[in-house]
Amino acid sequence: MRHFVLTLAAVLILLLLVIFPPWGTSLSQPPTEVVVANLPSVQQIEGEVKVVGVVRQAELQRRLNLIVPSVARQDVTDLIEADGVTTDGFSELTVSLHGEARGTVGRDGSIGVVLIPDEPAVLEMLNDHGAFHFPIEVNVQLVRKGPAHFDVQQRFDLGFTRYKVYLYNSTDRTADANVYLYLTQ
Repeated sequence: MRHFVLTLAAVLILLLLVIFPPWGTSLSQPPTEVVVANLPSVQQIEGEVKVVGVVRQAELQRRLNLIVPSVARQDVTDLIEADGVTTDGFSELTVSLHGEARGTVGRDGSIGVVLIPDEPAVLEMLNDHGAFHFPIEVNVQLVRKGPAHFDVQQRFDLGFTRYKVYLYNSTDRTADANVYLYLTQ
């Protein structure tokens, strides 16, 4: 009886492997036709619809070899401006800041990067009142006579399609900094 049960189990397993092969067949199937519904009241679609190439899920942008002299975060007119970043089509941003202060830090302070929405009303508040509205910010503390090198990384949800990028440095030493902006969906 035991031999019969083992044989029956083996036959069932083989039958399942033939019906549902573990290696799959998706790569050998032809492309599937897709139908696009035109909803005129919501969005007009005209002409041929096609996707060419790979749909990008992420993008890395770099701001390298930035020289950041001593400038406090609240001194908005003196902040170091790096190239802005367009975030349209992405929902998350990871900001990485890394670099090194030139020489031994003699005064505790922070080095940071702040992204502000590139919107007229938001930039007006920054320039006229020193108010950072909707900031995306990462910073790192440097202590007197401590290590001069730094790195910090943080992820954020995005709320605007374009941001201006500013750096500050409240230590007494100029810093060399790199900013990495990793956009994801």
